[in-house]
Amino acid sequence: MRARVLHPGFFKNEQLVGCSPRARLLFAGLWCLADREGRLEDRPARIKMELFPSDKVDMDALLQELMNAGLIVQYVVADRKYLAIPGFSRWQRPHPREAASILPAPDGVIATIVPLHGEPGNSTASPSVYGIGSPRTIRSPETNTKPVEQVWQAWLESTKRTACKLDDKRRKVIAARLADYPVEDVLDAVRGWERDPWPDRARQNGLEILLRDAAHVEKFRDMWRNPSSASHTSTPDLGEHYTGPTPLARQYW
Repeated sequence: MRARVLHPGFFKNEQLVGCSPRARLLFAGLWCLADREGRLEDRPARIKMELFPSDKVDMDALLQELMNAGLIVQYVVADRKYLAIPGFSRWQRPHPREAASILPAPDGVIATIVPLHGEPGNSTASPSVYGIGSPRTIRSPETNTKPVEQVWQAWLESTKRTACKLDDKRRKVIAARLADYPVEDVLDAVRGWERDPWPDRARQNGLEILLRDAAHVEKFRDMWRNPSSASHTSTPDLGEHYTGPTPLARQYW
């Protein structure tokens, strides 16, 4: 087991709040079992003994619940099953001396169709990971070409910055967020600035600001979906070019 960081946003994460309390606890526990790349062997009995040693739980069902929420993925390499936590390296900062991962990465793997914790099937048609009735493609910055363009077009339409070009830097910014969020979340985030009451937001609505990190994605996504929340986030974050008076209580996200 390894020491990990629990961010306050964990308790209000939209993907997690729909999961059962035990599934949420399991998700945090998997961080401690995973290596520095967010990978671990898919061994339900061992996971149960490590995280729920004295509880009667259906570990298969709990892992499936997390899969259905898109919080973990299962993949197969050389007939061995593994679990991966998407975006793990973005939220955790393993100790520099923690051993390097010895488990194969999911990216680019041609996975077999596998009922979760069942027997591998025979299909190798696409680089996807499957749970029971819930196909999930491994998301990585290199595999989101079409969604990247969707997000770019949405940002252009929102900001009217038609002279801007989708260069490699902007493509990487978008792809990095798509690796951790559904495309719908990122689309809403690039439009959310429209509902920010901060008067200078129209000049500070660059893609690099709106998608700077997870906190910015969630902030602007929530502004778009719940305009009333914007009244509580009307000042800029650290790092933005705010030239007005310092507010008494600045909201840091």
